Amino acid sequence: MEDEQGMDSAARLVRIEALLDELTLRSAAQLAEQRRVRDMVGEAWDEAMPIGRAVMGAAVSRLEQAEARGWMRLAGGLAAAADQVAESTPPEELAQLGPRLVRLLQATEALTQPEVLDVLVAAADRLRAPDELAPIGLTDLVRISREDDVQRGVAVLVELLRGLGRAGRQLGEQAPRPATRAPRAAAPLRAPAAAPGHVAAPAAAKASAPAPAGADPAAEVVFEGLRFRADGTLLQPEGWTEALAEKLAPTVGVPALGPRHWAVIRFAREEHARSGQTPNIRRIAAASGVGTAELYALFPTAPARAVARVSGLPKPVGCV
Repeated sequence: MEDEQGMDSAARLVRIEALLDELTLRSAAQLAEQRRVRDMVGEAWDEAMPIGRAVMGAAVSRLEQAEARGWMRLAGGLAAAADQVAESTPPEELAQLGPRLVRLLQATEALTQPEVLDVLVAAADRLRAPDELAPIGLTDLVRISREDDVQRGVAVLVELLRGLGRAGRQLGEQAPRPATRAPRAAAPLRAPAAAPGHVAAPAAAKASAPAPAGADPAAEVVFEGLRFRADGTLLQPEGWTEALAEKLAPTVGVPALGPRHWAVIRFAREEHARSGQTPNIRRIAAASGVGTAELYALFPTAPARAVARVSGLPKPVGCV
């Protein structure tokens, strides 16, 4: 019995030793594979570094060339122009901007065909030397009008005139939009009509205050005893009150201020107090809790400018 147990123990030891040997071999193989992969990565890194440096050098060189040629300034100017377009254009018109640009590019492509350019260049040459052209009398006009090319040209001009007339009629039938029809600047503030039960302030209280030294009195207007620029900017911000905002609202096309109006106004004033800048429409829509579409519904005419005027703040950067 003891011999059998001794044999079993010996067999187990042999089995364990075999397993250990197998594990040792596998570990050695894994270690060798890791070293091989590390060597491959190192070689790839060594080969990639010069390429990366060359790519970075070429990119920096291109950027320097672009800066020297004014491309960076042009990009900045285009970005500022795009920001003004986005801020002053209603969302529904921005959605139509892409198709309109495509149509404009198509028209540009058609007008810049070589045949059309040849005609324009020839006409420009005639304009530079009109005295070299022989005078044309009535008989000549009758004769020329029988030419096929002249008749085709007249047909094109007639069709163009018809299209212009049709477009003018369609534009005239459309109702004017306040955002595009209203004057942008030099529109003096007008006091809103008195509400029922409202007692008008004495005339002396609304008299124009003397302009400060060096100021242009023609560029200022007095409303509710406070001085404003002709574009509606409050020159005495310390005099702003919520009651004044209620009276300023009708001057920007808002008959009465509701809770959502006040949410935007209070956000604008808090943002100005924090950063020293009046928020533009993008900032208001992103952080005030009032989205762009609702903002245009609350302040239909140039929302960012209207919010600034009612809030007693300077106009946002980029507003005209």
